[in-house]
Amino acid sequence: MPKRRRLSPSKAVVAYDLFRIERGAMREDLQDASAPQRPGPHRRGSRPEWLPGPGNARLTALLGGAGAVTLLALLGLATGDPFVYPPLGASAFLIFSMPELPSAAPRNAIGGQACGVAGGAVALAAFGLLHHHAGVADMSGARAGAIGVSLLLATALMLLFKVAHPAAGATALMISLGIVTSPGQWLELLGAVVLLCAMGVVVNRWAGITYPLWSPPVPVS
Repeated sequence: MPKRRRLSPSKAVVAYDLFRIERGAMREDLQDASAPQRPGPHRRGSRPEWLPGPGNARLTALLGGAGAVTLLALLGLATGDPFVYPPLGASAFLIFSMPELPSAAPRNAIGGQACGVAGGAVALAAFGLLHHHAGVADMSGARAGAIGVSLLLATALMLLFKVAHPAAGATALMISLGIVTSPGQWLELLGAVVLLCAMGVVVNRWAGITYPLWSPPVPVS
């Protein structure tokens, strides 16, 4: 029976790192799983490791995303406007749970959502549905056409301006479905994305995670 080739620890770590980085993993995951786990020194007055913040990126992401959306909801409660729309959940997940992905950068989040809004609005206007509020169950030929065109335009705009942001596709569909048809609400959604990015800068950098102020970092070849 042929012997199974065993990778050296250094090679195993490199392969593991590449896989996790491509999936947007936290830096605390990039460690050698075969290395013995020893408790670190505990200094008097030091900060517990289970608290969110530096050294606990996963918990910070979990609480940061939920807290950011909750703050938007409280802002909506105070102003009487929604301020929380379904696509923002996907944006919050990218910004707080996968902050090192290019699609999570503020330029991509804000620019991508603007493309989603533009695609949905143009599709509604093209099919004469700009002022027709509807829901998921209210389907017609014009509505079906608007749905397809909205996603096509949003995708084309994101590719053109290099601001890929998956959550923007949901924004285009939400608008073309007639769920959100008011221009004021579209601007409100974009304002909420700006606030999400601002909170993402504060929370991620506090946790010691590299998160850009605007554009994603250029990869070094």
